[in-house]
Amino acid sequence: MRCLLLALALTTGCSMGTRARAYPPALDPAGRLVQVNLNQRLIDGELLAVSDTGLLLLQQRQVILVKYSVISNSIFEDLPPSVVVRNREPPSAPVREQLRLASRFPQGVTPERLQVLLLAYGQDSLKVFGP
Repeated sequence: MRCLLLALALTTGCSMGTRARAYPPALDPAGRLVQVNLNQRLIDGELLAVSDTGLLLLQQRQVILVKYSVISNSIFEDLPPSVVVRNREPPSAPVREQLRLASRFPQGVTPERLQVLLLAYGQDSLKVFGP
């Protein structure tokens, strides 16, 4: 009887929580889409990675770094409105963690991987927005 109850508890426990089909990052290897506002300019792209200084994006087949110091506002696809970068300030640690998990490279981008990305998109160097 105890084995039956244990087996029943284990099988029902596996059916609770978020399912892969309802979690966009599990369906697609790409990062979430983002729109950042740099005052007079809007930039749309895919969130590749999150760093201490800014967001690494893929915009129209070009890898770019948008520094927090120039982002006046942002919108991230499939993330709550509370997950935002704004006021030219770095996001809080919890927001940064949510963005990291929603990026294509949640483990980050090493200098070697960045070179491979730049080469793959035919770039000699990283385009940076901000000081």
